[in-house]
Amino acid sequence: MSSTLNVSPMDAAIDAAFGLPIRIDDYIEKRRHTRLRMRLRTEARRMDNTLIAMRNPKLSLTLRDLSEGGLSATSRSPVEVGERLLVTLPPDSPIRARRIYGKVIRCTPSRDGWALAIRFDLCPAA
Repeated sequence: MSSTLNVSPMDAAIDAAFGLPIRIDDYIEKRRHTRLRMRLRTEARRMDNTLIAMRNPKLSLTLRDLSEGGLSATSRSPVEVGERLLVTLPPDSPIRARRIYGKVIRCTPSRDGWALAIRFDLCPAA
């Protein structure tokens, strides 16, 4: 049984440059839903009762891609992994829902600020 890693194309190129062994299944897409690439500006409201969320309740986001299970966006501000957000999509977005609850599953530095991965929460806590 081979173990698979979630390795980016950049990491694959670095591995190849250093002559490290490359397994094809290391680089297979592991997402369940098809992603729709886009570039839309939108807002999110922080839903957690933390001091940071209460001091800065709104985030400006730039959506990078969207799927049935979540979205990828950039933000000028870092967000804690596990933080709950209410994302408001603009009227010209390709999906009908305008307000979607989600949970941050990844926040990493990027050249545009912070890259966020948000998993949709279809049954948000009351």
